[in-house]
Amino acid sequence: MLQNRELGFLQREMESRLGLAKVYLLTGRFTQALEAVEIVYKFSNEVEEEGSRHQGSKARCEVLMGKAAIGLGNFKLAEEKLEAGLCCMLSFGNVSRGVQAAESLIDVYNKTGKYPKAMDRLNFLLALKDTLALKDAERIKMSLEDRQNILMQNSKINLLMAEQEKINKDFSDCFGYFTFSIVYYMVSKV
Repeated sequence: MLQNRELGFLQREMESRLGLAKVYLLTGRFTQALEAVEIVYKFSNEVEEEGSRHQGSKARCEVLMGKAAIGLGNFKLAEEKLEAGLCCMLSFGNVSRGVQAAESLIDVYNKTGKYPKAMDRLNFLLALKDTLALKDAERIKMSLEDRQNILMQNSKINLLMAEQEKINKDFSDCFGYFTFSIVYYMVSKV
C-alpha cells in the first residue's frame, strides 16, 4: 500500500499526464494522447477506492480515451469508453463533464450511421443541459438570497450601532451634566 505522501506525488503526476493527453488531443496527436491516458487509467485501476477521486479520474480517462479513439477512427472503442465515462460522470454528479461525453457520443453515432442512438443521446444531452442550467439558476438564486440576508443583517447591525451611539451620547450628556454638577458643587463650597 502506498503512503499518503507517495500517493499524493503519483496523483499529481497522473494529473499532469491527463493535461498532456489533452494537449495531444488538441494538437491531433491521438496515439500519444491514448498512450498517456492509458497510463493514468492503469494507475486509477490499481489504487481504485469506491467513491474516491480515483473513480473520477477513471471516468475522465475513459472520456479522454474515447475522444482519442474518435481521432484514430476506432469508433467501437470510442463508443465503449465514452458510454462508460458518461455513466461514471453522472453517477458522481459531474453533469458538465457528462455533457462533454454525451456530445462526443453523438459525434460517434453520427459518424457510424447510428442515427437513432445519436437522437437518443441528443435528447439526453438536452436534458443534461437543462439540468445544468437549473443547477446554475438554483446556485444564482441561493447566491442572491445569501446576499439579501447579508444586506438585511448589515442593516440590523447599522440600526443597533445607531442605537448604541444614541445611548452613548445620552450617557455622555448625562455624565457631562453630572460631572458639571459635581464640579459646580465643589467650586461653590470653596
